[in-house]
Amino acid sequence: MTRMSTTLFLALSSIAAACGGDSASQTGTQTGTCLTDGQICSLALGVTTEDGVLKQFGTPSDTAAGMATGPYVSYVCLRISNSGVLLYSQAVALQFDANTLLTNIIVDRSGSDATPIPACVAKLKT
Repeated sequence: MTRMSTTLFLALSSIAAACGGDSASQTGTQTGTCLTDGQICSLALGVTTEDGVLKQFGTPSDTAAGMATGPYVSYVCLRISNSGVLLYSQAVALQFDANTLLTNIIVDRSGSDATPIPACVAKLKT
């Protein structure tokens, strides 16, 4: 597991633990920026720039220390039921090279309402 995916996993795990419970309700509150499969798949490795991502998706949930926005940015969203149960969490980390071109996409989804990661990202793992 890379440092970036470990960081995302730990962040989502701690948020999920804080939400508690294991029964789900379809109502609740959503927070953060949820990227759709279409938005994620519109990104092109070696073509999409960090500035383009920031213009398209807005302020990220997190950035790495260092450069203006860091070697990666992440967008995290959560949907929590009215009773405090985590229904859905998504973290999308986008890694950039020194020329600010996209080099990697990591998507992590969990919760009772989670859908599989987009096929375009699954292909990157092969």
